[in-house]
Amino acid sequence: MLLRMDCHLERTGQPRTSTTKIEWHYPRDQLTENILHAIDCGASTSLTLVAPMKMGKTDFLCLDLMPEALKRGYRPVYASFKSHVNHPATILSHAIGSTLTPMSPIGTVQPEPHSETYLKKPHTRTTEFYTLGSDAAVPHTDRTDIAQITHLQSQFHALLMRHERILLCLDDVDGLTVHSTALSFLYSLRSILEQNRDRIAVVFTGSDHALLQVIFRDPKAALFKSSVFIDLPTLGDGFIEHIRACSRQTSGRAFPITEGQHAFAMVGRSPFVFRSLVASMLESASNDIVGRALDLRSGP
Repeated sequence: MLLRMDCHLERTGQPRTSTTKIEWHYPRDQLTENILHAIDCGASTSLTLVAPMKMGKTDFLCLDLMPEALKRGYRPVYASFKSHVNHPATILSHAIGSTLTPMSPIGTVQPEPHSETYLKKPHTRTTEFYTLGSDAAVPHTDRTDIAQITHLQSQFHALLMRHERILLCLDDVDGLTVHSTALSFLYSLRSILEQNRDRIAVVFTGSDHALLQVIFRDPKAALFKSSVFIDLPTLGDGFIEHIRACSRQTSGRAFPITEGQHAFAMVGRSPFVFRSLVASMLESASNDIVGRALDLRSGP
């Protein structure tokens, strides 16, 4: 999110003359603690976060869960299946290659949330993460698929040789149900997780309950009963106050809290859309957040 940092008068009457870095991300500290505690104590090594799109699943994984897991001794690894869902083994194979080669910094520029690249590297301010995948032997129907699975298995073995504890963060897995080529990958993933449950934990995410049921609840599914479902908590007034404070710090203006609550409800309590509303307000020097939400709802 790019915001214009113009010089404005603060409510104190002091002008802004700098472009200090403002942290717009609202951390979900309690959810992070609950998930890592469940993993640490062995209550569960596989969890699935469920929420509609643009409700903050990716930001939570990349900006909250993974950095904290790293502090606790895990090797966090991330993969998004939102794009190229018909080639999950290929995506993860390339990702493991990046993990096993000498690490180079991701850099200080943060990609936009929800932006997609062929191999998505999550955005973070202080740590380095790479995508990762795994596999084991299952029935196959395609020679190319067999080669990819075998390659993934050997790379995953090398990763386990280097890291004692791993946290897989596998984003948007519900899309894998629409491609038959993902079936062998899902069976392989389950095999790896079962064989290394004392060293590997996994957090899946998805938006479509029906598709997730196909992966995790269907008796014939590759990951049948292998993960505990958790609804991603909806953000409340704490988030609104946080964004309001960021707005004031950026421009010297802050929308009324009651209007912010109304606008947040109007956009379906989506943190992504709400931040976009505020960014639009700052760009246009407006303070009418409800009006912006109405414009969004009415469309072009």
